[in-house]
Amino acid sequence: MHCPAVRNMRRFVRANSGRLTSVLKMKPLLARRNFVRMRMPWSRAASQAADALHGGAIAALADTCAAIGTIRLLPEGYTTVTSELKINFIDNIRSGAALAEARLLHCGRLTMVWEAKIYEERTRRLLAAASMTFVMLEERAKTNSHSR
Repeated sequence: MHCPAVRNMRRFVRANSGRLTSVLKMKPLLARRNFVRMRMPWSRAASQAADALHGGAIAALADTCAAIGTIRLLPEGYTTVTSELKINFIDNIRSGAALAEARLLHCGRLTMVWEAKIYEERTRRLLAAASMTFVMLEERAKTNSHSR
């Protein structure tokens, strides 16, 4: 597996301030070269009408956890987007917090594939299993759209 050096995670956290990850109160707990752990507390805002954690919030947690790992491994001058996300929902929570753990399965020239498992934090009961593929894209130079 050929992957560049691990990057600092602070850039990701700063860039997502006020976005979905901060709205859902997702918090990175641990980031290593091929492994990331995140926490997301249950909240009414992240739940559906029956008060269970919304499937979209669980999917966002899995995707964000793997995205952090991908971003940390990107070559300089590259960005990434999720090109595929597949998730199986197994159980749910109505209180407490969800814990996501993502592991790198493949790091190629243009893609990375991760798997994530989402657990109930206290009991480690499995809530969902997901796989994500990320495409690596060269960053385009930012230009001022008002100058012509």
